[in-house]
Amino acid sequence: MIHEINPAPANDAESAPRKRKLLRPQAAPRTHASFNVSGDSHDALAHEAARHGVTIGIVARDYALRLITMQREDALLGQGSGGDRALLHTQIAGLEKRMSATVTALRDELADTQGQLAVVAGLLDAFLAAYLAHTPSIPDEHRAERAESGKARYEKLLARVAAGLQTDTGRAAIVDRVQSMAAGV
Repeated sequence: MIHEINPAPANDAESAPRKRKLLRPQAAPRTHASFNVSGDSHDALAHEAARHGVTIGIVARDYALRLITMQREDALLGQGSGGDRALLHTQIAGLEKRMSATVTALRDELADTQGQLAVVAGLLDAFLAAYLAHTPSIPDEHRAERAESGKARYEKLLARVAAGLQTDTGRAAIVDRVQSMAAGV
């Protein structure tokens, strides 16, 4: 905001144009207000202030500004008893903001999870490529025996992983193991 100063005319000539001096922009006007509250009103304000970690004055200011906003909305929505509609409009606008923030946060979490899944798929692909490149084919006469042994070992592995995922400690151990394996690759 730029304030203008109109000094008094130099020659008592009222018709002489006044010079305008522009000052630096200054902070928005501020008003200090004091008010007294007691009893239930004070307790309600104190509770809200404590809940949000702010002073009673800040709570009172915020609620006063919300009331002014609702009154402006009421005036815009029409004549008569539009107060309920203004309150509803304010509540819906707040709900839309919260829903938007929630959807954005969930989208970000989903993107992170998809990135982690891509890393795991890449690790599995690299493991399988290295395994197949470094292990010989199984001779035909041993395939049935190896298939049965492999199935039993695979079921044991699945049981250990499932048991590990049942506890936070086990889940953390599995994640640490996978991360250390990934770092060694």
